[in-house]
Amino acid sequence: MASSITAVRGTANQKQKLYWHDPADATVATKIAWLPIKGMKSLMAAVLVASAHAVVTFKVFAATDSSGTGATEVVAHATPTVADAAGDALYLDCTIGQVKDVLPSATHVAVELDMSSAEALAAVSYVFDTDRAFAGQTSDQIA
Repeated sequence: MASSITAVRGTANQKQKLYWHDPADATVATKIAWLPIKGMKSLMAAVLVASAHAVVTFKVFAATDSSGTGATEVVAHATPTVADAAGDALYLDCTIGQVKDVLPSATHVAVELDMSSAEALAAVSYVFDTDRAFAGQTSDQIA
């Protein structure tokens, strides 16, 4: 029998977006989807490697509009190259306070990802929280 208790939707205080990263050129770091930060307090960005190719850089950037104007680095993963096999996952956490600290007029953020091969594949996730400003680093998952 199914539960009769009504649950709160997981997205009540969060907004999540998923993107597929299939780089055409392994020599170019790509900013993936500039998303608005209005009403948000924190962001967790994640990349899940889907092929046997390494992540070269994994960063969060801020900008003053949805086209990436004034793109400024907010945080960067310290050791992204550890993610070099299918199933490896990296995480970056930041607060909107950190975003505003580096670019006070910021209205959007994007993940920047660079991988070691044009044949690389990865899923990129943005999870925004409207309720809490998380601190600390979410643990990576490395095989």
